[in-house]
Amino acid sequence: MHRGIFDNLPEEPAYKDAPKRWIIELLQCDIFWYELITNQPKEFDYKGYVSSRMNALKENLRKTVDKRFIYFIASRKKIRIIRAKYTLFGNSIYMKLRIGRNKTKSIRIPLPRGLARGDRPILTTTDTLMTWTFESGQIVSSPIHDFLRNNHVDIGVNTEIHYAGFTENPAKRPIDRKHRGLSDVLHNVSNEEFDFFIIYNLFNVHSYAENNTYGINFSLPNSLIDEVRVDEEGKILEGIFIKYFNTAAQELDKRNEIRQLENRLRTLLYKHKILSVSVNMEIDDESEYYNFFSRAVSPRRRNLFRCYLNEGNAVIDELDNIQQLLDLEKTSS
Repeated sequence: MHRGIFDNLPEEPAYKDAPKRWIIELLQCDIFWYELITNQPKEFDYKGYVSSRMNALKENLRKTVDKRFIYFIASRKKIRIIRAKYTLFGNSIYMKLRIGRNKTKSIRIPLPRGLARGDRPILTTTDTLMTWTFESGQIVSSPIHDFLRNNHVDIGVNTEIHYAGFTENPAKRPIDRKHRGLSDVLHNVSNEEFDFFIIYNLFNVHSYAENNTYGINFSLPNSLIDEVRVDEEGKILEGIFIKYFNTAAQELDKRNEIRQLENRLRTLLYKHKILSVSVNMEIDDESEYYNFFSRAVSPRRRNLFRCYLNEGNAVIDELDNIQQLLDLEKTSS
């Protein structure tokens, strides 16, 4: 199946003439620690891992529905390992961590899956990396942030979003060091206090249409009907997240970005009869790493909101639940 396989449908009168709405849902979210991309540990080819994973995703998308990645540049309190060891009875790992500049925290974590209680591999650490060496000679390493996230260890820290963008080449942008937004974030946010992350998201864009004249309702992925081309789709999502998070790092270009978003929403409305774009971004993972916030958005794991034009201006309405979203969209049709 490839993008636009049903590209004849947007010209069918029953669909074309019907009022529509877009609902955007998260398909996938990948978080990568930027410091390990630029200062790669000798124990772990982190940059190679990131490039390999993102290139494979890009190639798979190219062969199928074709999408653009929406990325966030984010920060969290810096975490470094002071010490880590198995507890006396071997059923957990004791860790002492430094958080931020000088705060410390001690935690005990149940043995991760794959570590048998009676067959503990040798555990060694650097300040950023945990490494297990098995009797077979196998060596497994995990960055501390990945370890905490994958084992759902909460330390009371949320993830601040500083920048939103879109890209076709996630293995290069924004991590190739030629990205002004990334440079601004690294310059303006304390490197002594915070670690930085690149978060890549893939979204499913669904078009919902109700035509009472024909007695037909439609629910169609935009990737299959290609009513809005892939780059334009990505730019619309980028503009909506810039508007939603309203970050200081994008303040300089915000007026231009919002003007472009309003032009695109106007095209959706008058060319395609798409009245609004609603976003349901919820990560199916309880880790606090997915509690996103910005200066405009309080920390939350589900970001649920609606974007539309009101008297020519782009407006964001935050929503409490999915039913509220469906009710609002129904009344707007």
